[in-house]
Amino acid sequence: QWTNKIGSGATPRGGSNSYKNEGISLFRSQNVLDMQFSTNGHDCIDDGQAAALKNVIVESNDILLNIPGDRVARVCKVRDYILPARVNQHVAIIRADNNKLKPDCLLYNLIAQKEIKDWETNHSGYDTPFHLVNSFCLLFSPHTLCFLKSAWF
Repeated sequence: QWTNKIGSGATPRGGSNSYKNEGISLFRSQNVLDMQFSTNGHDCIDDGQAAALKNVIVESNDILLNIPGDRVARVCKVRDYILPARVNQHVAIIRADNNKLKPDCLLYNLIAQKEIKDWETNHSGYDTPFHLVNSFCLLFSPHTLCFLKSAWF
């Protein structure tokens, strides 16, 4: 097991009409780009809405993966400046087990995942099947990961 968490959230009751001008960030698919987070279309929710999404609290260095439609398979790493936050149902949180894998290594591995990118190419407009997220294989051997973890990240 290389991760401590894989999961996605939900849209608060009332959809976009329930979003706030300030509060806790709610990450949606348009915010997740490859290797970067975009604040365009950034929305917030209040404490009560955030409490309902307590199972998808975003933490520093989490990896976010888009799982819907035309933005499928984009990935980025969470930075502290965009916290506190939750994700909606179109964004998966993947949290590396830091004792086994550095988040950066996980990020680059996901970007390189042929299965996910092939799904994106061949099924534009469809959600990434969650089984691909749950069962991805690391492209690096444990020995290489050890080297990368200690030397490069």
